[in-house]
Amino acid sequence: MKVRPILDLLARRWLIVGGLIALAFVGALPVAFAGQAPPTLAVLPFEIEDTSGETGPPDRHQNMLTRTTALTAEAVTASNLFSAVPEAKVSAAIAEINSGTHLRRCNGCELDIAKHAGARYVLVGWIYKVSTLVLTLHVDIKDTATGKLVYARVFDFRGDNERAYQHAVRTMVRSLQDSMQRNPRDVGEAGAPKIKIAVFDFELEDKSAGGGIISEDDLDRRYLGEATDEAKRLLESSGRYFIVDSKNADLGEDARKFGVRYCQGCDATAAGKLGADAAMTGVITRVNRTEHTLLIRVTDAHTGEPILTGFTDLRLGANYAWPRSVKWLMKTRVLALPK
Repeated sequence: MKVRPILDLLARRWLIVGGLIALAFVGALPVAFAGQAPPTLAVLPFEIEDTSGETGPPDRHQNMLTRTTALTAEAVTASNLFSAVPEAKVSAAIAEINSGTHLRRCNGCELDIAKHAGARYVLVGWIYKVSTLVLTLHVDIKDTATGKLVYARVFDFRGDNERAYQHAVRTMVRSLQDSMQRNPRDVGEAGAPKIKIAVFDFELEDKSAGGGIISEDDLDRRYLGEATDEAKRLLESSGRYFIVDSKNADLGEDARKFGVRYCQGCDATAAGKLGADAAMTGVITRVNRTEHTLLIRVTDAHTGEPILTGFTDLRLGANYAWPRSVKWLMKTRVLALPK
């Protein structure tokens, strides 16, 4: 199994830059000095977003997720990174505060849960499953005092099994150790250079009943264009990114035939040739004529390694709603980092 975290090369290169590339350590992480107790951390129960379509009992992942949560708490405590709050206190706080919504998108309830459990920091972890062989581990750590995201990272791994989950968690803990040792307290300072990013045209994956029968029409193309433009606008208006023109990018024959989403890394290669540091792609999946999902992926143009994957749940609205979904995902996931 191969776990592919964001490479330290980019992290070092953009150490003082607040934003997407500096996801390995996006804020002022705590450091426990000799003689000091490590800061407290509430590790919330890990969740899974399974879009594979594979069949099985609805709770088939629960035991693995429970043990993955426990391993994370044990590992960060053993490494003296944090002192994990006992699971019983976290569970009691969740029962008191959360109404049953997903912890990874509960509009700030994770901060209230951690405070109720007596923790200074909160870790929210979840797994996005595309198939048995394609999964990503997402980990966010927030400061409950400020609500700011201080660590966010995504790890690709292979294998929908407990061994693979635990391997991904151990890799995450090593990454967290490395980030805390560097202690980048000046992320996002004024005057930091902008990150160059190539944003490629967002694409449509039509899995509706009419998919393969009804082709993209002018309205589809219009709203795909508006979705792409909205992503660019938000990146640029953040003040952290410089948009590299990707209109003349050579993406290769596979991209022309099957789309950038199936071109096996051509986006990163093309972005690198354009002088960009990162590549952004987006895929809107039409479930039916009034429902869709959105996937935004950012890749390191120098290494081809994934930096961030943002995914929405099922969202209501026909093609006119696609730009609105982009705005929501960009603000809540892609740009939800300290400036």
